[in-house]
Parts: sequence; C-alpha cells; structure tokens
Amino acid sequence: MKKQQLSPAIINSLKEALAQIYWYKAGLKSFLINSLRDSSIVLKLDWSQPKRVSVNVLIEFLISDEDKYQTHILQLIIDVLEITDYSHLEKLEDGQLKSGNAKKSVLALKKLFKPFQNLVEDKERKKLNKEKFITNLATKKELSKKIEELKEEYILLIAEENPRKRGKLLESFMKKMFDFYDIDAKASFKLKGEEIDGAFTYEGTEYLFEAKWHKQRIQPKYLNNFHVKITDKLDNTLGLFLSINGFTENVILKRSNSTPKIILMDGEDLFFVLDGRIDLPTLLTRKRKFAAQTGKIYLPVKEILNNL
Repeated sequence: MKKQQLSPAIINSLKEALAQIYWYKAGLKSFLINSLRDSSIVLKLDWSQPKRVSVNVLIEFLISDEDKYQTHILQLIIDVLEITDYSHLEKLEDGQLKSGNAKKSVLALKKLFKPFQNLVEDKERKKLNKEKFITNLATKKELSKKIEELKEEYILLIAEENPRKRGKLLESFMKKMFDFYDIDAKASFKLKGEEIDGAFTYEGTEYLFEAKWHKQRIQPKYLNNFHVKITDKLDNTLGLFLSINGFTENVILKRSNSTPKIILMDGEDLFFVLDGRIDLPTLLTRKRKFAAQTGKIYLPVKEILNNL
C-alpha cells in the first residue's frame, strides 16, 4: 500500500521551522544527526553554505524518495514539535525575537501536520483492526474445526457397545473437553475407599467430576455417594455430575432447595456444547449461578439459551 504523502505546505513549514529553531549551524547539525536514522545524510551536506540552503537540500533529498525516507521525515517533524525549550535562542542578541519566530514556525508546522497525523493514525488503526479481525476469524475457524473433531469423537462413543469401556472413554473425552476450554482439569484418581472420575478448577473453585453413561436415568443413590465425596473435601469444593441419559425427578428434587454442592449436566447439555450453540464455560457459569440463586441443581441448557 502506498504511503500517505506529505503536502507541500507541510514540507515548506518544516523547512522554515528547521531554519528557525537553531541560530547556529552546529546546533542544527547536531539536532539533525540525532533525529535522522541515517546520520550520513547530514554529514554529506555542504555546511559552508547558508543554513537555509543546507536545510532545503536535505529536505528535498528526503522527499525525492518519500516512500523510502518518509519515516525519517516524520521522525524529524515529531522531534521538531517536541521542542519546548528555546533558552538557547533567548540568550542571543534579539533573543526574544529569535525565540518568538522559532515558536511561531513550530506552531505553524504543528497545525499543518495534525490533520495528516490523524489521517495516518486512522489508517493504521483500520489496518490493525482488519488484521485483528482476520486473526480472530482464523482463530474461530480453528476452534470450530477442533470442536467438530470432538463432536465426531463423541459420535463414535455413542456407537461403543461395551458400557464399561464407553464409561472410561467418556471420562477421557471430558478431560479433552476441559482442556479445549482451558479449564484446569485432572484425570481420574483414587483415594482411600473411593474413586473419582476427575477434578477441575474453574473460576477459583475446586470441582469434583463424576460421569455416568447408564441406559436409565440416574437414581438418587449415585448422587448421594457423590455428595459424600464432596462434603469430605474443603468447604468451597463443588461437584459436577454428568449423566448422559439424564436424572430422575427424585434426584433433582432431593438435592435441590438445600445448600447446593452439586450441579447437574446431561447429554443434551453436552450435545449443545459440541454443536457450538454454547461453550462449556458459559454453561457451567450459568448452571452454578442458577443453583446459587434458586437452590435448584439442574438447569436445562435450552432455558440458558433462551435467556442469552
């Protein structure tokens, strides 16, 4: 993309400012060497000529290939506009006049340069926004691809006929799900007298995780056992119980309307996540919030989507 070109008015104003801000050539030469990235350009100038002639030769050289040297010119303008101390001029004969002329020339350059600067910054901002949009789009496509792969893996799980094997595969599958959403998950582990399918940390809270894939809906005894495991842990420990085929009404009623320590997730919840209609973190947050506000441990995913 071709760079935005500086107007002749800005170029002439820059020349005038450079001629005014330093009275002696040595001061101007030092300023230019420190400002320009390529000091050899300044050293090649014939400084035996009047100061304005040297400035004119320098700027004309830079704008002769503005695509190459525009960053040099822009930095030079910025450095000129940053000058606030004119004491080196005020000490000279007619110092107030020389200082006043320098200030006026810098102010004039500032007024002319500001619209150009805004235009360049706006173009850069649009460019960055476009790059960010493209990056986000690529990221979304990559995430969609990964969630689609998880969905295909889940479909293969459904086809598994061995219930025990399917249950174990479900545990490892859910570990992948947690990892995909950057939820700090631990694989299944055993403590004295008990086995836990997994655990994870989410929003500063520790969760124990249980997953069941029974043909029938889960009965109260399974949640009772899970509740004992949770209450043996620290007070802020909660539980997430996943039953692919759901829960009986007794389960939901028995564990609701008390201090909820467990939130429930079923196959429909999981399918909606894999279908990209809701992400797992949002699902967990909404379920936990609902349980905290109402005491009810089960919130259907369709109700969550209706209120998003």
